[in-house]
Amino acid sequence: MAFPDLMTANTRKNFFGCVLATLLALIGSCGGGGAAGGGGGQTPVDPPSGVNDPPYVATLLSGAADDAGRARLHWALPGAGFEAALFQSTSAVSVYGGAPVATGLSGTSTTRTGLPNGVIQFFGIGVGPIGSGTYTPSGAVLRVLPAAPIYVDAAANPVVADGMSPATAFPSLDLALELAANSGGGNVWVKDGTYTGTQLLLTGNVHLCGGFGGAFTLASREPLAGNTVVQAPTGQVLFSISATPQSTVIDGMCLDGRDISTVGVDVDDSEAELRSLKVRAFTGRGIRLRSTLGLFADELDVMITGCAVTRNGADGISLSGAFDLRIYGSNFDANLQEGVDMDDLVALDGGKATLVIEGCRFFGNGTDGLDADLAQPPLTPATTGLFAIEIRASRFERNGRAGVLIDHDFEAIPGYSADTLVRECIALANGTTGIQIDADGPGAVVVHGCLISANVGDGLVVGSDTNSDVAIVSATALTGNLGAGIRTLLGVKTVATSQCIIAGNGAGGVVSTGRDSATTSSIYYLQDAAGQNVRSWFDVTVTDPLAGTFTNSPEEYLRVTARMGTDLTVAGMPALMPGVPIELNDDTESLTASRVAPPVITASSLPAGFTVPGSLTAFGNGASVIEDYQLPSGSPALGEGLTTQGGPAQDAGVFGSPVAQAPGVPEEERRELLFPVGLTPPPVTVVGANDSIAIDFSKTLSAGSVTSTTVRATTSPGGAGLVIGLSTNGARITVDAPGGGWGNQDFVIELHRGLAAQDGTALTTPIALPFRR
Repeated sequence: MAFPDLMTANTRKNFFGCVLATLLALIGSCGGGGAAGGGGGQTPVDPPSGVNDPPYVATLLSGAADDAGRARLHWALPGAGFEAALFQSTSAVSVYGGAPVATGLSGTSTTRTGLPNGVIQFFGIGVGPIGSGTYTPSGAVLRVLPAAPIYVDAAANPVVADGMSPATAFPSLDLALELAANSGGGNVWVKDGTYTGTQLLLTGNVHLCGGFGGAFTLASREPLAGNTVVQAPTGQVLFSISATPQSTVIDGMCLDGRDISTVGVDVDDSEAELRSLKVRAFTGRGIRLRSTLGLFADELDVMITGCAVTRNGADGISLSGAFDLRIYGSNFDANLQEGVDMDDLVALDGGKATLVIEGCRFFGNGTDGLDADLAQPPLTPATTGLFAIEIRASRFERNGRAGVLIDHDFEAIPGYSADTLVRECIALANGTTGIQIDADGPGAVVVHGCLISANVGDGLVVGSDTNSDVAIVSATALTGNLGAGIRTLLGVKTVATSQCIIAGNGAGGVVSTGRDSATTSSIYYLQDAAGQNVRSWFDVTVTDPLAGTFTNSPEEYLRVTARMGTDLTVAGMPALMPGVPIELNDDTESLTASRVAPPVITASSLPAGFTVPGSLTAFGNGASVIEDYQLPSGSPALGEGLTTQGGPAQDAGVFGSPVAQAPGVPEEERRELLFPVGLTPPPVTVVGANDSIAIDFSKTLSAGSVTSTTVRATTSPGGAGLVIGLSTNGARITVDAPGGGWGNQDFVIELHRGLAAQDGTALTTPIALPFRR
């Protein structure tokens, strides 16, 4: 398997969340400039202040170094019960290879000392339980260059300017950047103020850092404040990074397009780190990444951390070419088109393109939040290539079309594949689909620990017209979507779900188009048309909202079809009573149904920007509108999940999972997962009477954990097990047919608790995999 290596940026080339207060600082406006206007799927929507702020992830956000051996680093730290440590190395790939240089980090920054001049240093954060002494890499690895700075001060005297001291600072950026380029790179320190001028060219190994006060000291630097404002003239790109052999850094600035400049940062055939930037109000893209295919042997590394890319006239980020792109703790809000658009992300022949998005928000963009098209090089022959995609701890909300759209465009090349993992994310109230993965090419598709709710279309769509393997959905809540909770398209892709909650979706729970999918240990709650072409395995179906299924959950899911003032017309005949709490589009804001005259419900007020069609949920009198999917005493889902023979009863739903967590809530410390990623033959193919079955996993397996208890074949839930043969080879289990063959009935292979990887990672969720006879 080839999910992203989150410890380093690129092992071939030796190069390699956010806290609320940090993100509120980043989201704020800078300089002048108004909103971008124009078309798109919807008019862009700004996020409400202080509401539904991005998921938390610990990460480094900013860094700068001087020539006295000092580096100042700024960060976002983990929450209660966890601590962070700082790691350091002269190589990106070995940052986490030794002991931390500091533990028990606190506050928002620190200064490291004793650094040799001229030697680039790399830093990263590790997170672990307090007192454990063990740390898991988290967020960005960033670089600093200990070297004498070139000074820039907008109020400086040009007559004496040479950039060598604060007293002789350059008054403009262009002179400082030219000097740095002629010196082969270096630090350029910029005092807070407003800078305007021509297009600015950055060359390799230049570290351009803003946020300095008048004394130009690292200790007083405030890179997150956005008070170093840079403006470009009409119709021009602001910063251009072009054809540089070494990575370029821009850190701690506000790039203001004022609705007259075209692009904020243009990265062309180069590697870059963009850190703690506000990039807003450009008429085109906020950030544009392009590479010339065939010019480089490897994908180019670009890392973005702590940035707010907002209200631009096209995409927040536009990417075209072969890149390893990692984005941490950043916002992409209210851009006219996509928040991030990749058309195309290319894996070179024999190469691997990586996309990591962690702890980010995509809110109110005019079309898709994230649109990633994955492709082979278009003009040169290619035989093998790989994409490693991980999207974690991020929120996709109120985008005009899909929250997430990932599309395989490489299916014509048999040697190309893509492994896609979406985990601990929220996809909420998007204009079409919450998450859509068009997996026409081979590779793993896994959605884990997510909340997918109140989308105008389907919650999760997985489709393929050529690849017939199974997609895994685990420990995920799919609730109140106006379409289906899960839908498979085009008839050859199947889905196997485990420990999920499927509730109140308007067009069915799981709709598998023409082929058998399977759901295991899941709870269908107030769900009409629970499963279509779906095998249900130890699932629980609840039709009574008063059955006490969850600690707190809606008692009714409704579709709002029209509104006039605070009067909401809903489909069907609502059963709720006046005075009960209601919620619109799962936004956590508690309203009251002040009057009910079916099919009209009058709300006490409406949240800003609510449009129809939309989702309305009604709760019990006096209840909170915050769902709690834990199972209380007496719940009909207690002890009803898939259970190992002879073992204790296991619960259905997300909290019955061995990796129990509230859906959409990110783990403070990223946990390793183990899940099946490929079946041979695939579920859409009839298994021959005596054929063996191969199950591939995301990690090398512990052979000792593969037993007749952890891997069973049976034809009915709770039925007798078939006598099968089992063998392992690396990450594959081979299941041999019973002595008399598989028989004439369809069957499943159950994977149980106790199955584990060689490194000790336990099976993420027990699951039943369907097979046809």
